[in-house]
Amino acid sequence: MTKERLSYLIDICKTPRATSSEREELDQWYKHFGRKRDFLDGFNELEQTNIRSRIWRELISRPELASLNNGQKRKHTEWRWTLKVAVIAIAVLSLGLFLYLQQSIDLGSDEMVKNEIVVSPGGNKAILTLENGTKIDLKTIAVGEAIQEEGFKVVKNEDGAISYTVLDHVLGQEDAPFNTMSTPRGGQFKVTLPDGSLVWLNSASSIRYQTSFDDNERVVYLTGEAYFEIKPQLSANGKKKVPFIVSTANQEIEVLGTHFNVTAYEDDASTQTTLLEGKVRLTAIADDLSKVERILNVGETVRWDRNEFIDEQIPADKAVAWTKGKFVFTGENITEIMKRIGRWYDVNVVYNGNMKGVNFTGSLSQYDNIDKVLEKLALTGIVRFEVNEVKKANGLERRVTVMR
Repeated sequence: MTKERLSYLIDICKTPRATSSEREELDQWYKHFGRKRDFLDGFNELEQTNIRSRIWRELISRPELASLNNGQKRKHTEWRWTLKVAVIAIAVLSLGLFLYLQQSIDLGSDEMVKNEIVVSPGGNKAILTLENGTKIDLKTIAVGEAIQEEGFKVVKNEDGAISYTVLDHVLGQEDAPFNTMSTPRGGQFKVTLPDGSLVWLNSASSIRYQTSFDDNERVVYLTGEAYFEIKPQLSANGKKKVPFIVSTANQEIEVLGTHFNVTAYEDDASTQTTLLEGKVRLTAIADDLSKVERILNVGETVRWDRNEFIDEQIPADKAVAWTKGKFVFTGENITEIMKRIGRWYDVNVVYNGNMKGVNFTGSLSQYDNIDKVLEKLALTGIVRFEVNEVKKANGLERRVTVMR
């Protein structure tokens, strides 16, 4: 099995959309791959590191894996069991690598590099991965330059975003190839999908989509955070509206034409959706496998927290402030604030002291270097910050220490 196919199966089996054949395919791979000794050969060093980080977050946060830690037996239906298999498959694939690298790192203490460093803000950076595995660094593509593939063309626009043109002979094909756009920590990017819908992807996020949507539904798979402006689309006969569906690990969002923001990072405890225009239907699966639905109206923000949708009393424009170059806080704890800052500036954050009750309200520019952002937070006198480079076994780590 190729790594692209494995990645697809893991993504789809973490949602209720997986077919029985897809679940069976992943299950069979999981049962037999351990007999091979070369299962990591298809992944380069960066991909192995990303897999390691991803599964570590999964192992410590997923309730489905609690039995791995405490030995308790739990009952699972087919869907929940398949989700567990998908997560464990990644775990088995990467856990040995993780333990080996972690052991290597822990052999010696970290060495702090005392030289002053400048941490610049993030910018337009993304990787486009085609279905055949080809990776394209979109930062290297010139304005107006086109990437021609079978059935579609990708062009970089004057605003730095990319857009798709689908060739007539593949319009509406159900088996159109998938592309994946992923942003690193410290990156953002905009893409106009083949149907004309706009997606603005935040840092450390990815979206997987077909290069041509069919007449039944338009489905994209999101990890991280994205802002959507969905273009209404009619079927070929003009008789029905084609729904647009955003599928995440915890919920699905169905729309016909609207503007909304979704935050669904793997290391966040919950998924948050904010509606700015139109109307959407949210669907999620509770721990008891019951289906929970919620219609969202303009201006509303809800958070899915394992078993229920919880209303959040925050301004709707706060959710999309990142698309306008701002951090906006309304009473968040410093740990949540630094999680966002860490993603944008690509720094790791550690804490020295109890951060309970350290909350902030205000607005900061994402275009400033990190020292200016931290300086403004430190003006409150509640916390202090240090920015350093730390020598690790696998290279230099940019680190921010938050002190109370």
